[in-house]
Amino acid sequence: KKLKERVKLSFDFETTTCGKTHVPYMCCLFNDEVEECFYGEDCAKQMFKFIGNKYSDKEIFLIAHNAGYDFRFIYECLIGSSLNVIDRGKSLLQARGMYNHFGKQVSFIIQDSYAFIATRLSSFGKMFKLDQQKEIIPYGLYNTYNVKTQFISVAECVRHLHYQFKTENIGTTKDFAYLTKRKLYVRLFFENCNKWNCLVDDKVDIIKYSKEYCMMDCIVQQCILTLVCLLQHLVE
Repeated sequence: KKLKERVKLSFDFETTTCGKTHVPYMCCLFNDEVEECFYGEDCAKQMFKFIGNKYSDKEIFLIAHNAGYDFRFIYECLIGSSLNVIDRGKSLLQARGMYNHFGKQVSFIIQDSYAFIATRLSSFGKMFKLDQQKEIIPYGLYNTYNVKTQFISVAECVRHLHYQFKTENIGTTKDFAYLTKRKLYVRLFFENCNKWNCLVDDKVDIIKYSKEYCMMDCIVQQCILTLVCLLQHLVE
């Protein structure tokens, strides 16, 4: 039987976490040919439709870090009877399934990169000497209301930045050093905003800002995928 050509793509979801369930508002997709972002609660469906349009005759290999989290937003896109999930405790290692693209079935493999390298994605820059930006995202800022509003005042962003810095430094005394580091944390956020053209009339385009980090994570994951494929080739 002739095997289908495999296309490798990294993906990542961004979600609001203020409700009882996490709701996606963005999904990014990346490889050497693709650099796409999809928006809204149906971003997973948009992503699968895009992949189906571009690669319907290929086998699709999707990789995400801690893919068990991302998988909850895409499993409904796959044909339920086709799903084959391999897990370890509460962690997803790999899942396989078929996607119905206008009557044509497209084969998908979803792989968790955490199964290969069990460390935080933010640590990969130092580990592999990648030019990886320090992650400065005030997650509390991304609630349902703000995501729909998109353009948020500088003052509101600073308030959430202070809270995020506090949660990342629990137990640290609020002395001069603490306040200096917090000031730097805020400054770096707005330096990123300027660099990525996210500031519009004293408001921050938080969706555009989030997209930059989401895409960076996809690029790092693609580096991991390349490394894993190289290691598998050497083993074979």
